[in-house]
Amino acid sequence: MAKKIEERVEELEAEIAKLKGFTTDVVVLIDGSGSMGPLVKDTISGFNSFIDGLKNDDKTTYRVTAISFDSPAGSKIIFESAPLDKAVLTHSNYRVGGGTPLLDAVGDTVHLADKLQNVQLVIITDGEENSSRRFTSEQVKQLLQDRQEKKDWAITYLGANQDGWSTGMNLGIQNSYTFNANVDLPRTFANVSASSAMYTSTRSEGRLASSVSRQDIGAVMDVATDLNPELKDQVDTDNTNSVQ
Repeated sequence: MAKKIEERVEELEAEIAKLKGFTTDVVVLIDGSGSMGPLVKDTISGFNSFIDGLKNDDKTTYRVTAISFDSPAGSKIIFESAPLDKAVLTHSNYRVGGGTPLLDAVGDTVHLADKLQNVQLVIITDGEENSSRRFTSEQVKQLLQDRQEKKDWAITYLGANQDGWSTGMNLGIQNSYTFNANVDLPRTFANVSASSAMYTSTRSEGRLASSVSRQDIGAVMDVATDLNPELKDQVDTDNTNSVQ
């Protein structure tokens, strides 16, 4: 009997170790164009608060990759697969200027993230595409839909002071939101942190990330509707159609 108990304890310890060893790669693609200038402080604060929120999840090993983009510089890796305590955005490593090559940046980021596991991709921008040269909207849409459907990526698009929901949906991203950049950016990052933990929990328990997609929408919808009350009706309608 004592041997059986000991064996069971060892099995449970192995299961716990496996759960604690679950790894999630968080990839944050941040607009570094000149128009983000007024948002630099809030972007840095919000990003770092987002990382702090992930630290509350002691069951998961997070690796964080942060990438900024602008034209003509293109995409710049700020840090890659960094542990949470090293994933810090600062005024030194995040600077803005130039145009918004959103499609090229997303395309490049997808290919970079293909080597990672359990990917959560967050895209944040305050402007629409205006300077991409290598990727088209249709190509990016196909890339993102493929990763969501075949690799179970969780992708969130945050659009500041624009119709972020519409832009994100046009790229095949279901979790797409708009927010008031002057008011809601820190709160938006906090909600994304919460939904990230929810996503990771479902993955570590062997469930599909798609099971939390509609919950993610509800978690951040209060931010979107604060800026644009009409957006909620549109989202509710399309989400109802998408789950029938």
